[in-house]
Amino acid sequence: MRTTKPTLNKADLILTGDWHLLETNPICRLDDLTKTQWSKVNFVFNVQKEHNCPVIHSGDLFDYWKPSPELLSKTIEHLPNNFWTVYGNHDLPQHNLDLSYKSGINVLEKAGKLGVLKGTHWGQKPFISTNIMGPVIKNINEPKKILVWHVLTYQNVRPYPGCTLPKASRLLKKYTDFDLIVTGHNHKPFVEHYAAR
Repeated sequence: MRTTKPTLNKADLILTGDWHLLETNPICRLDDLTKTQWSKVNFVFNVQKEHNCPVIHSGDLFDYWKPSPELLSKTIEHLPNNFWTVYGNHDLPQHNLDLSYKSGINVLEKAGKLGVLKGTHWGQKPFISTNIMGPVIKNINEPKKILVWHVLTYQNVRPYPGCTLPKASRLLKKYTDFDLIVTGHNHKPFVEHYAAR
């Protein structure tokens, strides 16, 4: 009897965000966070290697904008190839995009370890002419227009009283020029669909 490995679909993209990489274990964690985080990063690394597809990260790669040289070295060692990100609030000194040149993300970009998408970082509003991922995605049949944005969005229940940030359905209706919108910041994964008429 011969057994064969099941055929898996080829991934076009890996969507992820809010890794908040740390060098030390927070006091509130009962597990070994550093071991857990690198295990998850290595999982993404291996999936990217197997499928040879872009990794789209929606911000907050680091928990603090100024990672130590040790954390930067470890990130360089473990970060997948073809990795694209935007600046999250934790990635920016004083949450200020004008100071991004001081950040760990900037160091990784200068080292050629990742690409920074333009136009929709923490605190920015998207504009349609930017963040088109088509040229990056070379292994799919047709280019996709993808908006990657570090912004709090949600599905049904407002995340806190008085929240004026947009629901996911509203974002989809507002930015219909995009085939896909990937957001970060709220740490709650979900999928929202909208078919424009």
